[in-house]
Amino acid sequence: MECTGIGTASVLEDDLALSEDDVSPDPVPAVNHWPALPHSEPLQHAEQPYATPAPTLPVHGSPFASFRSSPSLPAFALRDTYVKLSFPGDQSTTFKLRRLSEITKAFNLQRDAAEVKMASVKSRFVYISRQRLDILERVKAGEFLSLPLVPHDSLERPRKFPQFILTRYPVDVDHRLAERYPGVYSARRFIQDGSPIDRIVVVWNLPDPPPSTIAFEFLPLLPPCEVRRLHDDRPWCFRCWGIDHISRYCSVSPKCAWCAAAHDSRKCPASSSTSEPSPPPDTSRWKCPRCLQPGDNVWHGCARRRVPPRDSTPATPLPPAPATLPPQDLALRKSITSLQARCAALEERFASMDAKLASLVAAQAATDARLSNLVETQQAVVSSVSQVAERMGALTSRFDKLCELLPCFDQSSACTSSTTRSPSPKRRVRH
Repeated sequence: MECTGIGTASVLEDDLALSEDDVSPDPVPAVNHWPALPHSEPLQHAEQPYATPAPTLPVHGSPFASFRSSPSLPAFALRDTYVKLSFPGDQSTTFKLRRLSEITKAFNLQRDAAEVKMASVKSRFVYISRQRLDILERVKAGEFLSLPLVPHDSLERPRKFPQFILTRYPVDVDHRLAERYPGVYSARRFIQDGSPIDRIVVVWNLPDPPPSTIAFEFLPLLPPCEVRRLHDDRPWCFRCWGIDHISRYCSVSPKCAWCAAAHDSRKCPASSSTSEPSPPPDTSRWKCPRCLQPGDNVWHGCARRRVPPRDSTPATPLPPAPATLPPQDLALRKSITSLQARCAALEERFASMDAKLASLVAAQAATDARLSNLVETQQAVVSSVSQVAERMGALTSRFDKLCELLPCFDQSSACTSSTTRSPSPKRRVRH
């Protein structure tokens, strides 16, 4: 197993490139960080008195130390040779070394074979040879210290999406709403002097570039947002203010972003204060630590910052099409034309299906309204029936009471009728 410690800045730059992308997009040269030894007398060659001296490597701290002009170094771990895995969570250096020592003892690994290696002890990534499937399976299963490693295996290089700046985006509107626009993968707010401003940065994930202006549906009464490409999207080092690496893996002495001196940028007397209104700053003491131009700083006037990205190439005109095309190209064009016609027909069908679905949705909405009306009518009928039932119950109770009173009335009427109908005694009339 190969485990390299913290060494020169070139090793740390390799660690950064490999821990994020595994293969550096640009050749990373070997930079000498040791000053040249002083000689009492210059070397002279008797055979060639006028021979030109060999080019010397840049000295640490010199103006040209950050430029990369030496030949490229081999990659630390090729994608087709190694599998990239990572420790889950934030593990300590002692835990990582213990884990790697157990793997080395379990499989009797040799240092020269470099079957398992790390870029540095601070890195959370481990690279294992693709030929050692036994190590990969046991490491993924978590047989060592009961902690499985997370694989990040991909033979293809991850693609970095371009970033764009959107201006005139309201400050009081959530920047995450911009992710609803097709093509916007993510969005973040610009923060200036500790407070948000009316600009956001969006990551575009479509092959075609975005339009010059974007009008969001949730901002109907505001003008559309202007779209500009963010060219300076490469990582910065806030220690030496270099490009394409970060301060975590930088071993160069810190420099000031205002005057290029060896002190903190926040305590530089030449910096312009934004806390309170002040006269224009004195740029005579400014000096950019990147391009070493007087009167400039990292943020204003840096020549290296205005350089376009490395992947940008000048547009070359396409070669003119030949007058006569081969039969294969003609057949391909015919097939493409037919496919385009089929795609158009499918789009028309999809449009008709969308219209039918819209009509069905409208019919369903009308049906739902009718059903709601019927439910309301049914509820009214049920309430009226319940009222009628209550009244019928009251009438029934009254009728029962009347029926109870009727027999007594019949008996009293019968007695009175018998008394009235009985014949009275006849009186004798004397003649």
